[in-house]
Amino acid sequence: MTEAAVVRAAVSSGARHEATLRPREVRAADELWPLSSLHGIRVVTAWDGEPVAEAGIAAEFREHLQAMEQDVAT
Repeated sequence: MTEAAVVRAAVSSGARHEATLRPREVRAADELWPLSSLHGIRVVTAWDGEPVAEAGIAAEFREHLQAMEQDVAT
């Protein structure tokens, strides 16, 4: 459910979504997020001991998810 909501938000904002990445694609990504229904969007900061880019866009998507939750709750 979390993934579907984030994918909808990503598609509507023009962001790219990839469910499966090769190691070189992970390193080249603008930002990586593991998703969890408990924790929502988390930002990956390192992969195999190497830093991963953080573009700072996770906060925007967290806000979008919160807005979607509020719409469902009302």
